[in-house]
Amino acid sequence: MFNFQVAPDNGDEYPLVADSRDVYRWEKSNRGKTVGQLLEDMNMTDLYDLAWRAARRQGHFDGTLAEFVDTCAIKNVDDAQEDVDPTRQARSTGPASTSPSPAA
Repeated sequence: MFNFQVAPDNGDEYPLVADSRDVYRWEKSNRGKTVGQLLEDMNMTDLYDLAWRAARRQGHFDGTLAEFVDTCAIKNVDDAQEDVDPTRQARSTGPASTSPSPAA
């Protein structure tokens, strides 16, 4: 569900996937938060929490969330897109409309 690239201060970088089990545990421990809300308004606090849960479950990390934040950089990776500036609007690359405009 969420793909990360994790770069520990002391170790090799590795890919990490937070799946439904991690999202479930994140929702259960963060009362009122849902994955839908996260997708609409992503924030680093929640992404770190998800990555930490996945890293612990998969045996990559055995410390606390605070220790994970202090020692690991994370990058949320979307397999379908390259990094983009979210403040820039997408531009259409298709042909211009062929419908006639009303006379002015």
